[in-house]
Amino acid sequence: MTASRAAGVAHLERGGTLAHDFALHAPGEAWVALTLAAPGTSWARGEAAAVSLEIDGGEPQHLIVAGADEPVEYARFLGRLPAGPHRLALRLDAALSAAEAGVVECHGIATHTVADDDGGAFVWRHAPVLHYRALDGPLDGVSTDTPLLLFHRPLAPRPRPLGQRRPFPAPHHHRRTSPLGR
Repeated sequence: MTASRAAGVAHLERGGTLAHDFALHAPGEAWVALTLAAPGTSWARGEAAAVSLEIDGGEPQHLIVAGADEPVEYARFLGRLPAGPHRLALRLDAALSAAEAGVVECHGIATHTVADDDGGAFVWRHAPVLHYRALDGPLDGVSTDTPLLLFHRPLAPRPRPLGQRRPFPAPHHHRRTSPLGR
């Protein structure tokens, strides 16, 4: 770890790396909950820190942190991982971070897994993953992509009295006239 620690909080500086080693007891879909603060940043001023997350030295994903001094929990998919030891590396990306974002405070890291035999594994296995599109430069996604937010909520079937029809929404068809008026 090349980040400094003070009173249980790790300080990730530009050029530094914070490594978190963990082990999975079973293969499955892994995710991490990171509690981070980025002093000097602000959503209102458009100043953020970009933290790259790499799992086992693979391709990084970026997390945008702009909550100023307040620690905020961020959850991120790590992908399907086999059972065994793994390493999550966090880096403060100087090229993508605002100048005011000189340090990111890490207040906590918790890794989790949804094992293959878990009842919710199907949902996690097929969850959408958004990939960054670099069109002409590294910051294209700031203005060209709209974040997509999804959630899944299982619904228990509601018992219906016998003979009650189940309503289905149907599109309404309206008669249209041709441009020629016929």
